[in-house]
Amino acid sequence: MKRLSRRQFLKGAAAGTLLATPVSILIRKQSDRPRLQADADHPNIILLTIDALRADHLSCYGYPKPTSPNIDRLAAEGVQFKHAVSTAPWTFPAFSALHTSMYPSELGVSAFNVPLTQIYRERLDSLRVTLAEALREQGYRTQAVVTNPWLFPEFGFSQGFDGYTVVDRQHAHDYDVILSDTLVGQLTGHAEPAGAALRGLYEALMGPTGQPVWDVRADRVTAEVLNWLDANHQDRFFLWVHYIDPHYPFSPPAAYRPSIPGVSDERLDYLGSTNEDDIYTGRARLRPADREAIVALYDGEIRYVDHYIGQVLNRLDALGLRDNTLLTLSADHGEEFWEHGGYQHGHSLYNELLHVPLIIRGPRGFESPRQVDTVVRHVDIAPTLIEIAGGTFHAEARGASLLPLLSAGSQTPRIAFSEGLFLTAEKKTIRDGDRKLIYDPFSGASELYDLRADPRELNNLAARDLATTHSLKQQLQAWQLANEAKFAALPRSVQAASDQSLINALRSGGY
Repeated sequence: MKRLSRRQFLKGAAAGTLLATPVSILIRKQSDRPRLQADADHPNIILLTIDALRADHLSCYGYPKPTSPNIDRLAAEGVQFKHAVSTAPWTFPAFSALHTSMYPSELGVSAFNVPLTQIYRERLDSLRVTLAEALREQGYRTQAVVTNPWLFPEFGFSQGFDGYTVVDRQHAHDYDVILSDTLVGQLTGHAEPAGAALRGLYEALMGPTGQPVWDVRADRVTAEVLNWLDANHQDRFFLWVHYIDPHYPFSPPAAYRPSIPGVSDERLDYLGSTNEDDIYTGRARLRPADREAIVALYDGEIRYVDHYIGQVLNRLDALGLRDNTLLTLSADHGEEFWEHGGYQHGHSLYNELLHVPLIIRGPRGFESPRQVDTVVRHVDIAPTLIEIAGGTFHAEARGASLLPLLSAGSQTPRIAFSEGLFLTAEKKTIRDGDRKLIYDPFSGASELYDLRADPRELNNLAARDLATTHSLKQQLQAWQLANEAKFAALPRSVQAASDQSLINALRSGGY
């Protein structure tokens, strides 16, 4: 495994250099840190995240198919939050919120916000404090093993990590420039349509063999994780592991591949291929059996990654880490399969995209295994892990620690906000208990749902329950204005501040 200093990596990235795989960025030398051990007040912390994993496709969340025996085991041994809400329906803003406990529009990473000054570049500002930075201050050795291109270090997620391993990275590109050009082109009309621009981005993400980094297998990720644990398990550590298998394309290995009557192997290959644009646009002319096959392929990916989650759990037991390690499992977002007419993710704010799993298993004796019905949020995760590590998170954090819920304490209701659509007109949501409002700040259109009576969000009550719609809209608009004020007031790094020139140029042109 080739190790690059941060300076070497950034130099290579700027030049578009072909990089060895996996790439492990050694941000801080081992000798730079004292070797502390985990104890009762500072347990090891592992954050397992699985890309595009819907909560309702896990057996422990009520899915009728046996997709997740190892995740089910984790849920049975820990605290399972039944109503965890993602902050955004795609990776970059969702993880920006999870790692900072701030909302995308506060961070400036939420596309097409109102007003125009919220135009974003896809980079987490270095002046924002991350979960890894806070844990490192508590004496933790910090390591990440990631896959999704949006988690590449040039997007800012390596902040606070002593080591940052990108599995199967094949090329370095300036993705920030590609996406910013796409965004400006959409606003000005002087660039190719978004679909073509995004296809160009995907081509940039391909390696010489045409294998996309979206399809990095869980076996490769797990091998990196187990090797790191073997070498570092005696240190006090924070380890973030991100699996990408349930993200499209859906192409599970043969042992996890479904058999669907009336769907040939060749058709399965097509439906699970990287040509998802045909499916998204409707050019594929899907039959009911085709849609069933796509969902089955997705479930196969879940079963596959679940197998490797089991390997991680077994290695923790073998290394004697069960008694001093807190493990959290969640997802950045879910995946839509035509429940509201759409496919994939990033373009809507329905529960198939926002309802994510959240399971926290502490060291033995830390808490009693149970389920929690209270709504909880992505922004609550970082404050929770920091408090468990003996610290407090930064004053800008918007989440609240889940520690009272882990110890069967108070279940004070939490209001969940979500935003951050991908290269499309922005919408916002507010969820207060079972009431959920989806609001379009451009058109003023509202959708109100009673999630207890209508969990699939099929019956819009906005026109019939004007009082609830008005109340939630007022709360949502106040939250939005507060976010915009915070974004304007926060100090920004030199790079982020320079992005203002792009905004000024667009505004001077009347946009």
